[in-house]
This record gives sequence, C-alpha cells and structure tokens, in this order.
Amino acid sequence: FFPLYPLHIRAIHALLLLPANDYWWLVTAIAISNVALLIALTYFRALLAMDFGEDLISRAITYLLIFPTTFFFSGVYSESSFLALTVAAYYYARTNRWLLACILAALATLTRSQGMILALPLLVEYLHERNFRLQKIGWNITAFALVPTALLAFALFLKLKFGSWTVMFDVQSIWERHLMWPWHPLAWFLRYAPSLSPEHHDKLDFGFLLVPLGAAIAGLTRLRISYSAYIWTSVGFFSCWGMLGSIPRFDLVIFPLFIVLALIGARSRAFHLGYVVASSMLAALFMVMYSQWNWVA
Repeated sequence: FFPLYPLHIRAIHALLLLPANDYWWLVTAIAISNVALLIALTYFRALLAMDFGEDLISRAITYLLIFPTTFFFSGVYSESSFLALTVAAYYYARTNRWLLACILAALATLTRSQGMILALPLLVEYLHERNFRLQKIGWNITAFALVPTALLAFALFLKLKFGSWTVMFDVQSIWERHLMWPWHPLAWFLRYAPSLSPEHHDKLDFGFLLVPLGAAIAGLTRLRISYSAYIWTSVGFFSCWGMLGSIPRFDLVIFPLFIVLALIGARSRAFHLGYVVASSMLAALFMVMYSQWNWVA
C-alpha cells in the first residue's frame, strides 16, 4: 500500500503519546480519516463556489455524502485523505498557485495508486488556463515534475527495502489485478454476466463502473475540461487494472462525478429523488454488510 496514510497514523499516534495497542491505532486512523473528510469538504465547497451557486454546491456535497460507499470516508482507508489532497490540488490550480497544487498532487500520489494519474488532468487545467497556447507556458510548469519524483522516491524505497522497484504493482496480483486493455472488463462482463449468480458482486461492481463512465460522457458538454479529464483518466486507470471489485469505493474520490450528478439533479426532480432514495438505501445496506464482515468494495 502507498505510504502517506499509514505514516500519518504513525505520526499522530506518536505525537499524542498514545498507548501502542490495537484500540488506539484504530482510534487514530478513524480520527485522521474524519478530519481529512472535513478538510476535503471545505476545499470542495470552495472549489465549487468558483463556478456554481449555493443550490448546486449543497447538492453536490449531499450527493457525495450519501453515496452508497460513503462510510469508507470514516473508516481505516485512504479515501478521505486522497480526496482532500486531490480537491485541494485542484483548488490551488484554479487559483494559479501551481507549486502548491503540484506538492499536493505529489502527496496524493503517495497516498494511493490513483494519484499517479492526477498530474494529467492538472496539466490539462494548466494548459486550459493558457488557452492551450504553448508560448504562454511559464517556468511554473516544472512543478509538475514533483508528481513523478514522488512516485520514483517511493519506488526507490521499495527497491532498497524489498529488492524490487515494482512491489506496489506486483502485490496487486493478490487481488487478481494486472494490467490489461481498458475495454477488457467490459468484454469480460458481457461474456460471463449471463452465467453469474444474482449474488455475484461483479454485476453490482460493473454498475458502479458505468456511473463514472456515464458521467464522463455527460461531462463532455457540462464540465470544465480538466474535471472531465479527471473522470476519464480515472475510469481508464481502473479499467486497465481490472479493479472492478473495488470500483464502488474508488468512485468516491472522483469529485467531478458528483458535480455531474448535481447538474443532472438540478434539472430533474425525478433524478434527484431517485438518487437520494436509492443511494441512501444502498449506503445503509452496505454499512450493515460491512459491519458483518461481508465484502463491499
């Protein structure tokens, strides 16, 4: 796993001089996740305020907080930390503070594997601000080097510690994940879906893959180009790694997804009511399943 979230847990635990037992490790991790969620929501609201009114801001935040897998934000997972770093990076990118934006993107890269692609949509934002005119590119574009540098530093640590540069990817085989063409999950599902039992998770997981994919298509005409690029790169990243089993959880951190949903909900009361009811019910169901040690995402 990528190191930043565990390092935060260890640092806060040591700083507060807490007892070294499972209970206090768990309390520390949950506290960090919830504080990170509050930070993420603060930046998300500020980012939304640049383009939208109060109604859509409230709607997007609500849709995020009632998403079916929202309970992962308060668990011992890196979702909250990654969302906070990602949204903050976008916020500072939008305010033209590129060094700070890229530092946060580099930290996001050290938080989870999805961070590796964050530089791409941020670069789109950088170029968009300059009307995609190369002559307007300044020295601050060099800040983007921080993102691959962070990944390289982590890979170097793994090489020195475990003898391999690619341990972070090699361990994915434990969950039967490996690099593949992005259309492979769709082809696999269409081939095997008829033979899967109703209880099989892949049908539900595939549905959660269609959510950001649909948002990516809808966002082509509704979203800022860098937001749309973030959804597309995220969908491509998940698909190339065959991450269907964790898609419901990974959708949580694609913040432009909830902007698209909010835009649709603002125009359709039926969609709004359907989303609120269905998502809330699924969130309650998934939380109960998770509390009973059942696999959710």
